Amino acid sequence: MKIVASNSLTISNVNDGTITHTAYSWSADGTDDFTTVYPNLNLLEGSNSNDKSWLLGGNGTYTTQSVPFNSGYKYNFTYTRASTDWAVYMFSGLQKDKFKPDTDYVLSFMANVSTDINPGVLFANALGQHNFVNRLNSPTILSSKGDQKVVIKLRTSSSIPSESDQQLYINGFANKVGTFSIWELKIEPGSIATPH
Repeated sequence: MKIVASNSLTISNVNDGTITHTAYSWSADGTDDFTTVYPNLNLLEGSNSNDKSWLLGGNGTYTTQSVPFNSGYKYNFTYTRASTDWAVYMFSGLQKDKFKPDTDYVLSFMANVSTDINPGVLFANALGQHNFVNRLNSPTILSSKGDQKVVIKLRTSSSIPSESDQQLYINGFANKVGTFSIWELKIEPGSIATPH
């Protein structure tokens, strides 16, 4: 077995006599995010930072909190009175210049919710303005599943708008009461979510 470590990503090649197996991990002992799929570049800048997450809370009664978690942060928000106009999670680290027109991407993140939601996604510079992405699937985040990985397949529009300051918006929280947690956000090219 050959182990190659670079920064904090460990790559191991194991030859069992017939086939060489390659695996990846964020730790030398292979216990942190072990996978056989090489992680793609995250097109969200600073996704482990707590200063890029916001809640556009609408007219509901809510609290927000960033909690340190696994070398990053969980962004938690709780509605005690539902917003009837909008309730949108926003992440400001979208690297718009890295996206190509008419191309598939995948958004993945971990979530835990106390009320089921069906999230929508926008890459826009204000709610609904200059959006350049369409959702290809509609997963439901289930309160009964606890911590869960959410994978949303996306396709960019045939042209990327010239307007700047596009953000990632995740909606679906309007008219909901409960606690919602989001962490380990990642957007990458293709249609398969690789490890964060």
